[in-house]
Amino acid sequence: MIRKLLFCLVAVFGLNSLQAQQVVSIVGTGVNGWPGSMTGAEMDMMTSDFITYTLTNVTVNTGEVKFRYNHAWDMNWGGSGFPT
Repeated sequence: MIRKLLFCLVAVFGLNSLQAQQVVSIVGTGVNGWPGSMTGAEMDMMTSDFITYTLTNVTVNTGEVKFRYNHAWDMNWGGSGFPT
């Protein structure tokens, strides 16, 4: 019984810690700039279900915008056409 309870606790806390590390952010010349030359911080989007991400009170200007997963460059969404 104790083993089952311990396994369940590890599974629940392990999954929650993985989800807590998932971040989708927005960078580019259309917002705060690119990392290394930003005028502000990288803009992390908010989520409550790790499916839908939102960001409020953001002005998107003319320029490029990229969505980044966990502040990395290897996950790409979108393309050169709008809205792709």
